[in-house]
Amino acid sequence: MSTISSQYRYLDSGSLPAQKVWKTETEGWSYEPLVSEDLVLVGGGQGLQAFSLQGEPLWQTDSGMTTQRPAAGHDMVLASSDRGLTAFDRRGKELWNFPVGYGSMGEPQVGEDGTVYVGGADQRLYAVTPEGQEKWHLEMEAGVEAAPVLDREGRLYVGDLQGNLVGVEAESGSHLWSKKTHEPFR
Repeated sequence: MSTISSQYRYLDSGSLPAQKVWKTETEGWSYEPLVSEDLVLVGGGQGLQAFSLQGEPLWQTDSGMTTQRPAAGHDMVLASSDRGLTAFDRRGKELWNFPVGYGSMGEPQVGEDGTVYVGGADQRLYAVTPEGQEKWHLEMEAGVEAAPVLDREGRLYVGDLQGNLVGVEAESGSHLWSKKTHEPFR
């Protein structure tokens, strides 16, 4: 049996040369961290972990293996996992879970109104309200692992694992256009 560990080093960017502020090791593999206000969030094989900006462990979830980098917005921390899309408050308390067929594969994206956009292994792109209810979903050609991108005009852009790039009207979920590319979006 082997153990994989990840190390994170945080550097003080205000001083030259950069000084290491703190370092921690996590059990198992993990994705790149997300800094959101006063939290450093790390998702991976051990669920979602939160650290203070000083490196103190604050909380860890048992939400299952996360499948992408976490997201944050509207006083929520969001994790895609084998359970679907799960929202937590900033203290680690689960607020809701939105089940996604075959698990949520994509990195969540939070819109200005709090709507969460996430792709699933079930070949769908979902829009989920801040309360955890489905707003709409769009059928895709393949699973969606890449993070959706939202522009200022309310259009969403997402790619799937078969290389299809799709434009979507974010409010309604209306399909605007599709373009086949040569590589899958991850």
